[in-house]
Amino acid sequence: MADEILKLKELISSYVNEENVLPPDVPRIHEQCQKVATKARITLIKQLNICLLDNRRRFSTDFNNRRTCIHLAAERGDTDLIDTLIDGVTEEEKFNLLTMNPVDNPDNSVVEIAVRNANASWVQKTLKQFSEERHLIEIIGKALVTACQKNYPEVVKGLLDAIPTGKKLEVLTTYKMWSYYCLHLAAARGFSLVAKELLRCVSEEPGDDAVLSLLHYRTRSPNLDQTALHLACGASGEPHSHTVRSLLEGLSESSISNLLQQKDDNGNTALHHAVKDGSPDLVCALGLDRLSLESEHLIRGIINNEGKSAYDVAYDKGNMWAVGYFQEICSDAAEGE
Repeated sequence: MADEILKLKELISSYVNEENVLPPDVPRIHEQCQKVATKARITLIKQLNICLLDNRRRFSTDFNNRRTCIHLAAERGDTDLIDTLIDGVTEEEKFNLLTMNPVDNPDNSVVEIAVRNANASWVQKTLKQFSEERHLIEIIGKALVTACQKNYPEVVKGLLDAIPTGKKLEVLTTYKMWSYYCLHLAAARGFSLVAKELLRCVSEEPGDDAVLSLLHYRTRSPNLDQTALHLACGASGEPHSHTVRSLLEGLSESSISNLLQQKDDNGNTALHHAVKDGSPDLVCALGLDRLSLESEHLIRGIINNEGKSAYDVAYDKGNMWAVGYFQEICSDAAEGE
């Protein structure tokens, strides 16, 4: 094994001194790194530490996916090896190693891979090695998005509690996967326990509007402009009535009404999406019967880009239960005036 490590050092040294972007020795480096990374003991890997760290951005152990030995260690769940590879470097260097993505392969930093492979406890332990707030927030942000996407509510709770006070809403509206921030991921997939943890977290922030700010925060892409409630009502997939209830729990009548009036990129409200599904439970979860002053406006008065109200959509979809429910609510509202 010592000979294999020496051979790898020589190959890397030759590679980093080349001017070409893809020198001929790259495939040989790939092959040799695979041998060392999958067979070497920690004591032998230590000999490679300086060489690997110094040249991590110029070569990789996986020629196709641009992964380094540290990425491979994370994928194998070998946290002892990760600790060895980052041992003895500055906080800045350690931060760079744990948060860098392979070339052309986003959302695959060492931190994200570790959470995805059920090594979140190692990530939480590693957080204690960082004293600078910006390092801490970046690592938590990357780990948190992955934990939300994988539906790990206990991990989400631990990471949220590690965010410095006053920074929680900022983290939840900065880090995303694809175009979805944490609450969007939870809402779209029906992860109600994760959604509850996210809302609990921001409710502890200074100020009165953190929860509403998070609920009104929108996905970010040219063709996607939706709140978490739109997504929970089925805007981009399956609807989840239990998650709808988690999002609206504890909100005032005026806050729910305001949230239900929000349109997505197609002009649809959450109610437009809910009636498309045809599920009475989903429509009831929106609590229209509690919105005496705004219910009729939400049902008949808000028009989407096709010129249709939620009532029109329900009728066109043959959702006669919703049509009857809407008529009953509008009748009750008229009698109460």
